[in-house]
Amino acid sequence: MSVRGVPQLRSLLLRYSDRDGSSRAMREYIGSRLVAFAQAHGHVKITTQLKRNVHPVVQADYVFGDPKVVCVRRATTAEEVEKVILALRNTTGRKVKPLNKPVVSRLPSVQGPWDPRMPLHKERLTLEHGAEA
Repeated sequence: MSVRGVPQLRSLLLRYSDRDGSSRAMREYIGSRLVAFAQAHGHVKITTQLKRNVHPVVQADYVFGDPKVVCVRRATTAEEVEKVILALRNTTGRKVKPLNKPVVSRLPSVQGPWDPRMPLHKERLTLEHGAEA
């Protein structure tokens, strides 16, 4: 993702094991799709790290914020690993914060409270279109 034209993802670290079965999808992704991703995203520094007896991990470093680390041990295909990498590419790296607080009012609603059991299907609604030119 870009903010004001600046790509936010700086680097990716793909950590995997050459022996463990949980890293099979990561090894498949590295062997078949990583080069195409690297060519399409030249601004991203991509590093692979072989580490035995660990689950496969994708770590993304961003311009702003902390790095995000996602374990992909349950991924069974290279497509699932690619989805995780594309999701990390499409985020800004900033923590998700609520934009505003919910509305709190001392006065009750003029229309009354909403009730899901209201018989709205029995109400007649007529719409009139403005005058034609």
